[in-house]
Parts: sequence; C-alpha cells; structure tokens
Amino acid sequence: PPPPPLPPVAAGGDTGRSAMLEGIQRAGGINSLKKVDRSQIRDRSGVQVGSGGESGGANAAPAAAGAPGGGGGMADALAAALQKRKEKVSKSDDESDNDDW
Repeated sequence: PPPPPLPPVAAGGDTGRSAMLEGIQRAGGINSLKKVDRSQIRDRSGVQVGSGGESGGANAAPAAAGAPGGGGGMADALAAALQKRKEKVSKSDDESDNDDW
C-alpha cells in the first residue's frame, strides 16, 4: 500500500524547499529523479558566503551578516564571526608594529 500522506506544512515554513519536495512527489517520488554524473555537478558551497558571483575561495569576502536574502543560518553566522575575528587580528597586528618597547 502507498505511504500515508504527509502532514500539512506550517505557514512559516520554507516554501522553496516545500515546493521542490512537492514537485518531486508529484513527479513520482525519488525514483523519478534522473542520475547526474558527479563531474557535471557545480560546487555551490561558496555561493552563500561569496560576494558578487565569485566562487567563494580563501580570498572571497563574506557576505554581510544582515544582508537581504541571507539565510541567517549557521554558515552565515560563522562567516560573520570569522570576519570580525579577522578584523580584530589585523588591527592588533597594525598597532603592534608601531610600538617601541
């Protein structure tokens, strides 16, 4: 027998994800998804953190913490914390160069 229907989604839920999952279910479930060769998959891990369409690397500037469209997720919080730490460390390095003991 088919599985029972899913419970209704709360109004404040992630509508993009819900719509995608609903589309997969309407198309016939997970078995209807097509296989994709791993060499064709783009690395999107730096998309949230990078800016201006760059492919988030070591030199890419993280997005502002309160930027519009930001997910406010753990990755954003980590990027903001690392940016603050980087600024503090660079200020500390600049100040210590001018000190005469």
